[in-house]
Amino acid sequence: MTAHFLGVRHHSPACARLVSRTIAALRPSHVLVEGPSDLNDRLGELLLGHRLPIAVFSHYRDAERSTTSWTPFCDYSPEWVALSEGRAAGAQVRFIDLPAWHPAFAGRNNRYADAEVRYERATARLCARFGVDSADALWDRMFEAAESDGPGEGGLGGDRLGGGGLGGDRLGGGGLGSDGPAGGLGSDGLGSDRLADGGLGGDLGGGGLGSDGPAGGLGSDGLGSDRLADGGLGGDLGGGGLGSDGPAGGLGSNALGSDRLADGGLGGDLGGGGLGSDGPAGGLGPNVLGGDRLGGDRPGSGGLGYRSLAERLALYFDVVRGDTEADASDRAREEYMASWVRAALAEPGAGPVLVVTGGFHRPALVALTEAAGRGADTGAAHGPPAVPRPATDALAGSHLVPYSFHQLDAFTGYQSGMPSPGFHQHVWEHGPAAAGELLVRDITERLRGRGRHVSTASLIAARAAAQGLAALRGHHRPARLDLLDGLAGALLDEAVDEPLPWTRRGPLRPGTHPVLVEMVAAGCGQRTGALHPDTPLPPIVHDVTARLAVLGLDGTRPVTLRLTEPAGLDASRVLHCLRILDVPCYARTRGPVDGADPEATERWEPHAASAAGAREAALIEASGHGMALADATATALGERVRAAAAAPDALARILFDAVACGATGMLGPLLTELRAAVDRAGDPGPLGEALHTALGLWRHDRVYGVAGDPLLAGFVDAAVARVLWLAEGLHGAGGVDRGRVGALTAVRDAVLHAAPLLSLDRAAVTAVCARITTDPAAPADLRGAAYGLCRALAHRPGEDGPRVGGVGDPVAAVRAVAGTAALGDWLAGVFALAREELTAPAAGNTTCGAAGQDDGLLGVLDALVSEQPEDEFLAGLPALRQAFAYFPPRERERIAARLIERRGLRGSARGLLRTPADPLLIGRARRLEDDVSRLLERHGLGAAP
Repeated sequence: MTAHFLGVRHHSPACARLVSRTIAALRPSHVLVEGPSDLNDRLGELLLGHRLPIAVFSHYRDAERSTTSWTPFCDYSPEWVALSEGRAAGAQVRFIDLPAWHPAFAGRNNRYADAEVRYERATARLCARFGVDSADALWDRMFEAAESDGPGEGGLGGDRLGGGGLGGDRLGGGGLGSDGPAGGLGSDGLGSDRLADGGLGGDLGGGGLGSDGPAGGLGSDGLGSDRLADGGLGGDLGGGGLGSDGPAGGLGSNALGSDRLADGGLGGDLGGGGLGSDGPAGGLGPNVLGGDRLGGDRPGSGGLGYRSLAERLALYFDVVRGDTEADASDRAREEYMASWVRAALAEPGAGPVLVVTGGFHRPALVALTEAAGRGADTGAAHGPPAVPRPATDALAGSHLVPYSFHQLDAFTGYQSGMPSPGFHQHVWEHGPAAAGELLVRDITERLRGRGRHVSTASLIAARAAAQGLAALRGHHRPARLDLLDGLAGALLDEAVDEPLPWTRRGPLRPGTHPVLVEMVAAGCGQRTGALHPDTPLPPIVHDVTARLAVLGLDGTRPVTLRLTEPAGLDASRVLHCLRILDVPCYARTRGPVDGADPEATERWEPHAASAAGAREAALIEASGHGMALADATATALGERVRAAAAAPDALARILFDAVACGATGMLGPLLTELRAAVDRAGDPGPLGEALHTALGLWRHDRVYGVAGDPLLAGFVDAAVARVLWLAEGLHGAGGVDRGRVGALTAVRDAVLHAAPLLSLDRAAVTAVCARITTDPAAPADLRGAAYGLCRALAHRPGEDGPRVGGVGDPVAAVRAVAGTAALGDWLAGVFALAREELTAPAAGNTTCGAAGQDDGLLGVLDALVSEQPEDEFLAGLPALRQAFAYFPPRERERIAARLIERRGLRGSARGLLRTPADPLLIGRARRLEDDVSRLLERHGLGAAP
């Protein structure tokens, strides 16, 4: 009874085929798979007959931590093939890893993300050695491209161990590729009738891979000399062959073969030890790729069939893991998985045990199992290990969810994803040749569908380039990267600034060429999985489905909701709950955005991603927050509160969301958090945003029913005092900070509309503002905002009460600001709080104890700007334009009319506001002309008088 360990790459078609062939050949009694062991009782549910891809979504939540995790499967996932074909073969199939909620998975939201950064240095060395750009290209070259030569087509094996591949119908029967007697490389294989009659040699253009037939070989002496014993896989391939010691041009000396096959298999130097040599440490290890010799211990003992791929995989993962020290979480997982292996081996009457895990874990599992076999009783005879259970007070569970190729694609950031899952699905279903044709077709259709011209000539050029690259790279037919490189060369009609996307891992970068974007999208595919109708679903799915049906929200048409009507308010609350939970159903395009917004209607449009499958998947994932819509929403809001880390602006947004979705039970805790955040706030900007929201809810929110709330009132009072205290202590220069200007705007609104709530009266607020206005160390925008606040709080016609004085006349205030840029910042602050100071007529403008003179503030500004030198005006123009951006178009037109009138001119104010180009661009051009003129004059090159 033995254990057979297959280390695989997740979502690899080559590994999936290897698992399938191994199960068929081995007929194991147990198939143990890396996956959540707490799902073993529900394997029947997992194998119901879903349309893949799907994933196991797991969640856990207690008082100390919360976590979510996905375990995805597609048709060609090795783990899925192990589960489905292992069960079909009559084996006991079990997941053997820790549950996804276990602390060993802390910080990991995908079980199969193997954190390849841990062996990045090893893969980088291999990439350099094999001349490829990325780990994905390395993997394709070493495994997918080689394995994809496919069934019966001369590759490394097909659905069986023969049919023209490098293996016969049985391990010891047909040698390395024919149906004949042991020892031959096969009449249609990579050699002639006998090992001694041509080896792997032959002509490139004259006789196949070792025969003496017509065109089709690999060239003079091909992949070997006249005898396997006379050069191994060496010979001349452009000079150096695949392993000779010849001159440059091949794969180098001691590349994929030493001087003899008998001297180490596919050995040579690969960082020291080569692919099978007995060299020093640092290479790919001794006695590999078929044991002591190429085909096992002796010719005919297995050939390069399924054993070769398994051994190459084992070798690869041994190298990339090397002596990397596993962290505590990996050690816990590997020890737990090893205990399942030991239990299966100890089971009476058990046959072979097949263990399918990520390749990173295989070396450790082999070592742990062997160590246990040499040691004392480990308790394995007492049965499999106990499956950990969550704490009784925790909310935990696992559910199946639909998944998509987009989520699986390495180009979208999935760490353990294979790039181009749509292409690999074609490989799995139709074979490599058809997959290549389908990829070219999909790319062509996508580009033409977006108006991109793709000519027949370009496709012919792309095919020729792909075939040439495949030959250069030693591929039997164009592989995925050969096709993509060939298409890129033929379809890109301009230079690109960055390397092609498939030369690295990770999402596409901003600015990627549109042709490359479409090529990547075509390789990804558009498949989304679907669950079998009998799949159990969490209660929240049924809850939401029933609510949407009652409210008539089927997601197919836009809806307008009146928040003053009970039915409209109920529908709004449900849709806001789904928005907070990120469930794609409807997207709001109009409606109140905070408590100060008087809008009482909402417009919701069907979400672009609101297909039933996407909504169902999102609802299943929302069950990690709660089993009913209200509970899940409250939990999600609670998480946002904790993530806000006492930031008052973030807490204010959560406050409005809680009110919008009807979670009024959260108002007390939220306002308590907000009140505590006031005392810790060090920046008036975020605090001002929170004050604005809370004040609006206190004043206006009769729709949601929280207007006049005493907790809101207490927060408003504390926030006003804190904003003023922080503002008075701010010093320094800089541009316009809209956050701090907005904070003083919120204070103005609180004093004008909620004075009974405040501990500070209007006079006290005005006194603070007067001090800020006259403080030369305060930022210009803050001084302007304080001046505007003082003017806004002055006595107004129709108001009862005495006049409140403060900051003096506007002429003195404006002239006290030094520099045009500072003036622009100062004006931005003034206009944010009191823009009527500029638009109001001069007559009677005596607020704050100042007499209006010469058109008031407008006259002063006009005079100052007119007096400025040209270069100073151009330097301050951007700040001035930013200040006047606070005025709506109609008010700007009135200001322009008054300026025309001041000069005694006639004309259109609207026309004055229109320029043939951006005024800033015109200003920069004027400044450049002035600089050039001064430079010419300095060197005596000015224009003649």
